[in-house]
Amino acid sequence: MMTIMPNALFHVSAQEFTQIPGSPIVYWLSRPMLDTFAKNKALKEIAEPKVGLQTGDNGRFVREWWEPSNGRTGFDCDSREESIERRTKWFPYNKGGEYRKWYGNQEFVVNWENDGEGIRSFGTEDGGHSKSRPQNLNAYFLPSVSWSLISSGELSFRMFPLGFVFDHASGSFLFSEASTGYNICGILNSSFARGILQAIAPTLNANVGQIGQIPFTLAQPKISDENIAALTRISKSDWDSFEISWDFQRFALFEPDQGMQAGDSLEDAVMHLREYWNCVSEEQRQREIRNNELVADAYGVRDDVPCDVPLERVSLKRNVAFAYPKDTPEGRNKKFAQDVVKELISYAVGCMFGRYSLDKPGLILASQGETLDDYHAQIPNPSFEPDADNVIPVTETDCFEDDIVARFRRFLEVAFGKENLAANIAYIEQVLGKSIRKYFVNDFYNDHVKMYSNRPIYWQYSSQTNNKGSFKALVYLHRYTPKTTNVVLNYLRDYTGKIADIADGLERSDRTADQKQTAKLRKAILECKDYEDQTLYPLATRNLEMDLDDGVLVNYLRMGKALRAIPSIERKRKEVSTWTWPVHPLKEE
Repeated sequence: MMTIMPNALFHVSAQEFTQIPGSPIVYWLSRPMLDTFAKNKALKEIAEPKVGLQTGDNGRFVREWWEPSNGRTGFDCDSREESIERRTKWFPYNKGGEYRKWYGNQEFVVNWENDGEGIRSFGTEDGGHSKSRPQNLNAYFLPSVSWSLISSGELSFRMFPLGFVFDHASGSFLFSEASTGYNICGILNSSFARGILQAIAPTLNANVGQIGQIPFTLAQPKISDENIAALTRISKSDWDSFEISWDFQRFALFEPDQGMQAGDSLEDAVMHLREYWNCVSEEQRQREIRNNELVADAYGVRDDVPCDVPLERVSLKRNVAFAYPKDTPEGRNKKFAQDVVKELISYAVGCMFGRYSLDKPGLILASQGETLDDYHAQIPNPSFEPDADNVIPVTETDCFEDDIVARFRRFLEVAFGKENLAANIAYIEQVLGKSIRKYFVNDFYNDHVKMYSNRPIYWQYSSQTNNKGSFKALVYLHRYTPKTTNVVLNYLRDYTGKIADIADGLERSDRTADQKQTAKLRKAILECKDYEDQTLYPLATRNLEMDLDDGVLVNYLRMGKALRAIPSIERKRKEVSTWTWPVHPLKEE
């Protein structure tokens, strides 16, 4: 054990610190670490760091990628010229994001129609100065290594392929050769770079100037391109296994090498998926350790930086140690199962609406104006047929043959086999801790809103704006038409009649439980009739049109009290009511 002498003095020559850009006093850096500044070029000399676009108004110009019509988004553009030629409006937008290494945080799109004409002229309509700041335009759409300039903890760096506009909250290093990009990303994600950054950027935020000062070596042994490529590939596979990725193909359990195997029950498939990603996460950890070692060796600092990587810092969303770091192994497995079951339910709802299909990977219906005819043009004989009228009732009282529970049971039969249906339903309810019907009635919409970052694509009509409405129905935003609310109104009237019949039947019973249920149903009838008269019928007569380009925030608020309230959206009502730019602005009724 080292003893600290109370009167000890440490004498360090000021000359030692002149090697470090800005000459910060970092007496804890070892001599080999200090020498890396003098022996190597600064990273900015190899690949100049850039900061990107300030739109001036993200509410106007930025969306979650799932909000607009998918056909209006241009993916994989390799230049500004191509973005103009495509005549699309929305393009992938790198906005930084949470801690995640190697690949991911690809969630937003920006209106860069006609080379950003709207953004670049924003604020100049009356002869004023532009409110936007499009910086480094020639770097747009080029591949890069990027990071979040504002961090809540350890910095993380990601490979971005071509096709992205990047904003001012994300720094980017551009590269022309893949091997250079791999070297940059490998070095920046290493424990060596973390040690350097602790010296030159001691706060949680690191600007492009500070990152650009990190020593960059091309010394042998080089950072392994193959290792970095594998780290990136696995991180991409992890990111794309969730439906919030625009490259999502199919639900993870249906990937033959990951989850379901011949004859598997759902419980077996979830276990196989967890085992698969446990193995992948450990392999990823070993690759990160190897990268730390290669980088440390390249700089000659193997004895000066830690090379081990805790499994809890391997930033894969399906890594249970990273996703649930504070839980016991048993708790992690339980939460993994819960999350996978909820993903399955979300995917099933997507199949019910035609957004996805069990018969074809990727998005099917995801653009405004598409119909079931468009679906059947791609999948003439689907194994699981989407809902015809784009309205699926979600009610506590079982009144409809085609409500969401009945459709989910049918989905399970097709996806996992009719012979496994009873066991699979029992497993789902055991994992959720409640019946499937109660989950759909009370919890599904909350989980959907959370998954889709408070910009949901399935909207819940509800006879109360809180979560206690007796009548609820889901619709898919991208299949919405001006007649949709009228279809919901018909379901509401049908539901009111059905529960009135049930109440009439129970009323003749002497059982206390039946009398209580009768009173509950009578109250629900009054609630539904009030919802019809005060809210749904007036809205249905308006034949409200929507333009998906306006975004979920604007369009959701325009529906008033017809929909279940989302607090984070409702809080913006006053602000949104002043916006004049949407195709269909919010108007207070």
